[in-house]
Amino acid sequence: MTGDGSLTLLSPHHGAPYHSMHGALTESRHVFIENGLEMVPSTTAPIQILEVGFGTGLNAALTWDWVQRKSRSVHYIGIEPHRVSAEMLTQLNYAQHCGMSEEAFQGLHPSASHGAMVSSLDGRFTGEVVTSSVAQFFKHRGQGEDCDVVFYDAFSPKDQPELWTELVFKEVRQCLKVGGILVTYCAKGKVRRALEAAGFAVERLPGPPGKREMLRARNLPIERFNVRVYGILLDRPRERVLLAREQLGTIGEKVKFPGGGLELGEGPLDALKREFREELGADVGLKNVAHFYTTDFFVRSAFRPEDQILSLYFTAQLNPPELETRWGHRFGRSGGEESGLAFKWRRIRDLNPADLHFPIDRHILTQIRAIAPITTSDDV
Repeated sequence: MTGDGSLTLLSPHHGAPYHSMHGALTESRHVFIENGLEMVPSTTAPIQILEVGFGTGLNAALTWDWVQRKSRSVHYIGIEPHRVSAEMLTQLNYAQHCGMSEEAFQGLHPSASHGAMVSSLDGRFTGEVVTSSVAQFFKHRGQGEDCDVVFYDAFSPKDQPELWTELVFKEVRQCLKVGGILVTYCAKGKVRRALEAAGFAVERLPGPPGKREMLRARNLPIERFNVRVYGILLDRPRERVLLAREQLGTIGEKVKFPGGGLELGEGPLDALKREFREELGADVGLKNVAHFYTTDFFVRSAFRPEDQILSLYFTAQLNPPELETRWGHRFGRSGGEESGLAFKWRRIRDLNPADLHFPIDRHILTQIRAIAPITTSDDV
């Protein structure tokens, strides 16, 4: 029995409950119906739903109830390699909570593998349950955008880490229509970062009882490129790198490498020099400038989700070298034209991916370490 009077099961495969102990029904309704299905625009065509982790069929039962109340049509595909036994299903009390008969609830669970559901609501609710693994499902399904919404209800990243990766989320995004959404109860930082790396625009939402947050990811269209140029500014021993802390609109203060956007009529090196003069001060010059990295994976803008980001990174050193003393190991103001900016030197070997906000910065941190000398000195 969970907190709202609805039942759940304990998985023999993972040793974890299928639903929140704070309320199975409440969690599923909040995450998947109110923040997922309700967000699909009105249409006369059937809404295409894919559920990763069909489990007990609770989300399908809540969808059945929604279809009945809203007079909409749905085609529902659930992926579940470990089917719940018919004996267990008869002990659940979901039918009474979802405004359906016990027979209709049982009809959501085909007796045969890869079977079709039989609860149709006069043809307005159709679907099937696929018993293959998630990897096998995407391998054999073929390409094509067809889903309006994905209910991502796998067991937690601790119990099923293989289902919460960037690679899997890329497969999921391939099956979503442009504008389609994925919703999940899980709001862990590594899951959010994996979704972003897969090309989703991700937002945190208030979670159900017992969870502070949940995630909703959108497969938004890309309308233009945004080219960015950044500097990996190294000190003379090439042991430290200069980091910027900047107030970035509504997303707050973020730590990143210095740099900014390429302007029309400007080359990347011109943009780099301009950004450094504006941010660090007019007297700042650069030497030993060399191209270091260009983005080789898809990145969506954190500010304008319709933008695809292409970032170019250059290594450089300050000229004259005496300018390195302008900043220490604490964030200090630059004296440049840009307000809201502060800088500090960080020893490269001490940097962690979590110290940097943007996925590209985190991605190239290991490459920056490769160009830094190995040293045992603790001198700053």
